[in-house]
Amino acid sequence: MKKSAVSKAARMTEARRVARLAREYRQQGYEVERNVPMGDGLNADLRVRKGDQTIVIAVETWESIRKDGEGTVELARRLTGVPGMRFDLVMTAPRERRNPVPAQEKH
Repeated sequence: MKKSAVSKAARMTEARRVARLAREYRQQGYEVERNVPMGDGLNADLRVRKGDQTIVIAVETWESIRKDGEGTVELARRLTGVPGMRFDLVMTAPRERRNPVPAQEKH
């Protein structure tokens, strides 16, 4: 996905999560590729393979989804129904609630 429209902080958060996921998949015996071109200007953050299973992974923050979520949606659409292929969206740094809902008081 294109990440140029998001803040440096969001890009750094995503990069840390991608690195951690890459490590975790390698430890599980997957072959790991980072920043994989998927055609038409779309890139996957990770593509991991083990046997006949391939997982394409996009790592996003709320900021990147708001600013450029169309690429992520398009990538998911393209991969839907492809045999042996799965698309995973990993959300990182979840958005905090600005106005949390107060717990209901017991009567």
